[in-house]
Amino acid sequence: MPVATETDVIGAMVAHVRTLASVIDKTAMRISATRKKSWNLPAYAVLIQGPFGGAGDIGAGLIEERVDFWAYGPNELTSKVLAARLAFELFRPDLNGPPPFVAAGTRVTDIRSAGGRIYIVDPDEDWQYTVVQSVIRYSGVPV
Repeated sequence: MPVATETDVIGAMVAHVRTLASVIDKTAMRISATRKKSWNLPAYAVLIQGPFGGAGDIGAGLIEERVDFWAYGPNELTSKVLAARLAFELFRPDLNGPPPFVAAGTRVTDIRSAGGRIYIVDPDEDWQYTVVQSVIRYSGVPV
């Protein structure tokens, strides 16, 4: 197995969200770091954006950065429902967070909420989406 030459926190999060059955159930794998024309929005989809700053290097080879998950839906209610599913799966309040995982050459050790959800209507397209803010802690050493 080849070793990655750099970490990719966004790629890791795309890969991770694509493993969440309750999210895939709604999105039919419309999960990406770039919005695709083939998604034919408004529809269920998850766009993963960032990183948007954060603590950065926190020592011991670990990095913390903010990553946002945009949950699209056919209307305001459905984007909120998808965002709630996504937040539950990402933050796992029933298990004190998800277990560590490796994806896209990156070892993710923790995912937590970075604030409340933001409900938005795209002014140009009239698409409803809900932003789930998170802080991702991951190793700066590629896997």
